[in-house]
Formats: sequence, C-alpha cells, structure tokens
Amino acid sequence: MSPLKWLLLAAGAGGIAAYLIWWYRTREEPVAGRYWAAALRGSALLLAWLILLNPSMPVTSEAREGGDAILLDASYSMSRPVGADGPSVWQAALDSLAGSDEVWLFGGAVPRRTSGDSLPDEPVYRESRLGPAVRSAAAAGARRALVYT
Repeated sequence: MSPLKWLLLAAGAGGIAAYLIWWYRTREEPVAGRYWAAALRGSALLLAWLILLNPSMPVTSEAREGGDAILLDASYSMSRPVGADGPSVWQAALDSLAGSDEVWLFGGAVPRRTSGDSLPDEPVYRESRLGPAVRSAAAAGARRALVYT
C-alpha cells in the first residue's frame, strides 16, 4: 500500500475510534457488555473502511520478476498485407520477434506461451481477445505488456 493509503487508514481508524467513544459515552445506556458491542461495531466499521481503501499487495513470480510480456495477435486479421505488395502483418511481426525468449499468442479464450523461434507460420485464431492474455501475463509476473497487433 502507498504511504497515502496507510495515512488514510490510520486517520480513518482514529476517526472510527473517536466516533465510537463519543457514541457509547453519550448515546448508549451504561449496561454490561457494551464494550464488546463497541468493539464489534468498531471492527465492522474498520473493515468497511479498509475495503473502501482497496489495499493490494504486489505478487511477482520468481521466474519472471517484473519483466516485459510480448503479446502477439494471432487472429486471422493479421494475415492482411502491410502494403499493396508487401508481406503480411503476421510475417512482419514474426520477423521482428524472431529472437524473443517468450511470446504470448492471443486471440482465443486461452493464450499460448511459446518461444520467438517456434511461432506458427500462419495466424491460428478467429478472434482477437486480448484480455485473457493480459491476465495470464500479469499472473506470470509481467509488469508491462508489449502488444503486437
């Protein structure tokens, strides 16, 4: 969490504690067990405040710590030519990615991970679904995605 979120969490916890002390001293009857009720109410309010702050912890993979993910559109639309009599967009992408260590082919519901030297000669998917590939690359620890489409 960022320092600002920690500060907001501490300020919110202090505000919740001050509110509960005020409420239970001025509004509630002095009965046995009211401190347990105050603690439960405070816990619920603090949990709601924490959910609103949306804390997150970065998770990285040991194999790919913070690297770039190369995502290649493997849909049939990549077979169109670059120019009037030039190579296809797919062939131009293959030429530029020939020495890459790892390339994610996207287009279908499940992306494929392959090396840059073993890419297929032709596009293989009917659709261009980028979302599953981005999610898979992020789960593998990629911090940035380079998309070829």
